[in-house]
Amino acid sequence: GQHVLFSSNRSGIWNAYSMPVQGGPWKAITSSTSDNSYALAYFPNDDRVLVTRDGAGNEKFHVYVIEESGQARDLAPGDNHTTEFLGFSGDGSHFYISSNERDSAQFDVYRYDSKTYARRLLYRNTGDYLFAPPGDDGDARPISADGRWLTLHTVNNANDFDLDVVDLSSGGIVHVSGADSENARVQAQDFSPDSGTLYYTSNERGDVTELHRLNLKDGTHTVVRKESGDVVASRMSPRGLYRVD
Repeated sequence: GQHVLFSSNRSGIWNAYSMPVQGGPWKAITSSTSDNSYALAYFPNDDRVLVTRDGAGNEKFHVYVIEESGQARDLAPGDNHTTEFLGFSGDGSHFYISSNERDSAQFDVYRYDSKTYARRLLYRNTGDYLFAPPGDDGDARPISADGRWLTLHTVNNANDFDLDVVDLSSGGIVHVSGADSENARVQAQDFSPDSGTLYYTSNERGDVTELHRLNLKDGTHTVVRKESGDVVASRMSPRGLYRVD
């Protein structure tokens, strides 16, 4: 909690930096002169850093670990695929990455051990799903803290997004989008820290996008927030004491 991780192109190339929270000089986490590198996250329990980097502007981004020594490690080496960071587990012992290395048209989800980087396939994507909401700015957490639930988005057109949630322990699917969701945007936002609730936004009840929650234990839906304008995003604080919309 003593440093801020961020990205800057002040050198002409995007690189990752850190600085003390009270201000001070920047420390370069990456120093590439050819590949754009963007900061993703600190590891929860030490000073290792995750960044995403493409190869000289080819836009095939890979997720790298920057060790405390400064050594960079590609977590899914190869030239013809893209990987995306999907977040850490609640206890920080694992993290999740999506990759289209199996099929260029489909992203699968892999779980990585935070210590050894050993990975296993967690979800094989056979439905052309997106995991984070379409158009998300990168803060979405599509997997619950306990690793049980994964959000699945289907983009039918620019104004029609469907949302399902897969139970990774059983393979069962919870259909979040209702009967009125045709030509409506239904998008996952965040899970509660106890993994019992999914917050999502939907405009299926009218022109205004509302914030809803789904109780994953009993399947009930509740409108959490409705305003005169759209509620476009929502995030929970790590312990669930605050919600930012």
